[in-house]
Amino acid sequence: MKNRKYYPHSPFLLTASPSSLVFTSITPSEASESTESNPASSPALSKSLVVSPNGVFASGAIANLVDEVGGAVVYVEGLPMNVSVDMSISYLSTAKFNDELEIIGRCLGKIGGYSGTSVLVRNKLTGELIAEGRHSLFGKHVSKM
Repeated sequence: MKNRKYYPHSPFLLTASPSSLVFTSITPSEASESTESNPASSPALSKSLVVSPNGVFASGAIANLVDEVGGAVVYVEGLPMNVSVDMSISYLSTAKFNDELEIIGRCLGKIGGYSGTSVLVRNKLTGELIAEGRHSLFGKHVSKM
């Protein structure tokens, strides 16, 4: 089998980079408030989708963040979105509804159409790691040659 090289990227860049995304100052309450501009959805409905009955950030909402941010890290403008192949998420702690979260996504490597990403969700105030996700994606893009 051929030796294949992975080219990891710097994970904590605050500047725009095709291999790393950092979102800061995101709270679930702000996310639900942003749906007020859409009359088809209500903030109360949005809150019920991201908060579990015991008042913590729902695990499904965290899984959605891993999927969306992982896909955004490897997205190339003008090409179709890649397809999720596998996702593995470790839930290490919980976040309350109004906690400020820091979401860090980075590309771990790319071979052909296959990409691997990592997404970290942290409590911005305490620095506590809420979840760590690994996301594999595949996209067979047409050659420009």
